[in-house]
Amino acid sequence: MTRQITFGLIALACVAMIGCGGRPKLAEVEGQVLIDGEPVEGIEIKYIPDPESGNEGRFSTGKTNAEGKFTLVYDDEDKLPGASIGQCRILVRDLLPAYTSRDAEPQPSRIALKYSEANTTPLRQTVESGIVNNHVFKFSSDEVEEERAANANKE
Repeated sequence: MTRQITFGLIALACVAMIGCGGRPKLAEVEGQVLIDGEPVEGIEIKYIPDPESGNEGRFSTGKTNAEGKFTLVYDDEDKLPGASIGQCRILVRDLLPAYTSRDAEPQPSRIALKYSEANTTPLRQTVESGIVNNHVFKFSSDEVEEERAANANKE
């Protein structure tokens, strides 16, 4: 009888630790991307929970519209709005087509490439519980030119 009670308590503790469904707590995130002070369409924003700060879960993504605005959606089967609460690394990628036609030259990214990789992005944001988080990201076209010049000097 004691074994059954002990086993039951252990099983209950395991269920409590795992939780229902294992999904982290989410909070809504919206925002805007600006380049040289102007809104930019076609930019992907990705929030990745930062394991260095103890945050875990899947990433959330959004895409900017013509007003440069985005809303994040959590990456799971339910596609819930929001991002994992806590510190996140922010990835920003230009979705501008690489080619406007088959014969055209590739279009350069409007965002410095360092923002597109988890190991190089300096961007971090804290997603707070109980509010709609509003994050504005401001970039400069000068930064893209500086990055290209630095890369050209390496070649």
